[in-house]
Amino acid sequence: MKGECNMKIQDMEQWVLDTCEREKWELNPATDMNKLIEELGEVSREIRRFHEGRQRPDEDDNLDKKEIIKEIGSEIGDVLFPLIKIANFYGLSLQDCFQIHKEKMEERYKVNPKNE
Repeated sequence: MKGECNMKIQDMEQWVLDTCEREKWELNPATDMNKLIEELGEVSREIRRFHEGRQRPDEDDNLDKKEIIKEIGSEIGDVLFPLIKIANFYGLSLQDCFQIHKEKMEERYKVNPKNE
């Protein structure tokens, strides 16, 4: 993929925070949550386009599957930006959040990491 990114999660988080500081964008969970929902809708739209095509005559349906997958990736990236902002507002990293989720799932489904 063009412009392959080798950033670690911490580097992505720092890039988001640096961008927010440079652009003077606040960490505001209410605003960022609205943006996150908006971006999730755009991911959904691209997934629908991949599987079903466009539903409206005013939408471009001439992209091939590789181009649509690139759009899906772009929209998922758009989801990460406000998600990182929300986590950081509460002093959490994405790794912190995933670890909490992983422990919850292991407890819920009685997964023993040593037996995986």
